[in-house]
Amino acid sequence: MIENKMNEMMIIGLGERAGDLIADLPKMNNFAKLVALREGKRYARESMIKLINLKERSPWRELWIPEGGIIVLSDLDSLERGENLLSLSKKLSNKKVIFLLMRPHRLEGDLKLNRANNIIERLLENKSAVLCFDDEVMMSNSRSTLDEAFSTRQELIAQSVGYFVDMLRDLGPVKINLNDLRSLLKDDFGVVNFAYGKGHKISDSVENLWASSLLGSSRSSADVGLLYMRMGSAHGDLNVLHDLGTTVELACPEHCQFLRAYGDGYGEPDKIELLLALVRLNKVEQAPQVVAAPKTAVPKQVTYDEDLMHMFLRHENTPGLMTKLKVPTYKRLGIKVRK
Repeated sequence: MIENKMNEMMIIGLGERAGDLIADLPKMNNFAKLVALREGKRYARESMIKLINLKERSPWRELWIPEGGIIVLSDLDSLERGENLLSLSKKLSNKKVIFLLMRPHRLEGDLKLNRANNIIERLLENKSAVLCFDDEVMMSNSRSTLDEAFSTRQELIAQSVGYFVDMLRDLGPVKINLNDLRSLLKDDFGVVNFAYGKGHKISDSVENLWASSLLGSSRSSADVGLLYMRMGSAHGDLNVLHDLGTTVELACPEHCQFLRAYGDGYGEPDKIELLLALVRLNKVEQAPQVVAAPKTAVPKQVTYDEDLMHMFLRHENTPGLMTKLKVPTYKRLGIKVRK
C-alpha cells in the first residue's frame, strides 16, 4: 500500500472535454485521481477513477500533491477556463505539476487563438510548465468535413493523453520525474507530439515508432524527448535497453535532451514496446498591434509681417493693407531676429 502511495499521481480535468478524455483512459488503479472543478460529473465504478469534486469548495484550497505529481488537462476555449487555470497555477507555482493544454484550432478564429496565447503567457509568468498538443498533426487532412476533422482530433488527443499517462504511471525501476521535465521546458511552452511503437527486434520497434503519423515534423526539430521502454523477458538485458535508447535518440536532433524511463516487462516475452514524446520549445506569439506613428514636433517659427503681406496681396480685396502694417510684429513683441 505504501508503494502505491509513493507512485500515485493525480490528473486534474478542467472542463467537460477534459472529463470525457479522462474517462476514456486506461484503468487508473492507484495512479491517478480526477478533480473536476464545477463539473457535476460521475464515472462508472469499473473506470476506477477516484473523483474529488471541488464544486462546493473554494477552488484548489489545500490541494494535495502526490509524490508522482499532477497533470492538469484542460482546453483553452473560454475566459472562465482561463481564470480557473490561472487560479490553480498560483496555488501550484513551482510544484511538480505539468499543464497539458488543448489550444483552439486556427479554424476557430484569431480571437480564440489570441485569448489562448494570452492565458499561456500568464501561466508562464506564474512559473508553470506548459505543454500543448500539436493541432496541425491532429487535423492534417484538409479534405475532411468539419465534423470529421474535429471528431478525429478528439480521438487523437485521447490517444495521446493515454500515451502520456502510461509513460508516467508505470511502476518500473526508472521513471520520468516531472520536475526534470519542468526544468527542460525552462520559461517556454512546449508543443508536444506522441508516438507508440512495438516489434520483435530493436529495428522493428523503432521503425514502427517512426511510422506514427502523430509525430509530424517534430522528429527533425525536437528540443526535449521523453522515451519510455518496456520489453519482454527475451530482451531483458541492460545492453539491449541502452542500444534501444541510443537508436531512438540518434534519430533526433543533436541538441534534443532526452529523459528515459524503463518498465517492468512487456506482457509478451518476445516483444518490445516504446512510447515517445517529442517537445518543441516555443515563445508565445503575440497578436499584432497597431502602433500609432509618433507625432513630430513642429518647431516654432517667427513669421514676418512682410510674409503675411505678400500672402494677402494675392487677393484683390485687400487694398490699403500696406498702411495697416506700419509696425512689424517682431518689433511689437520685442523679438530679436538675426539677419
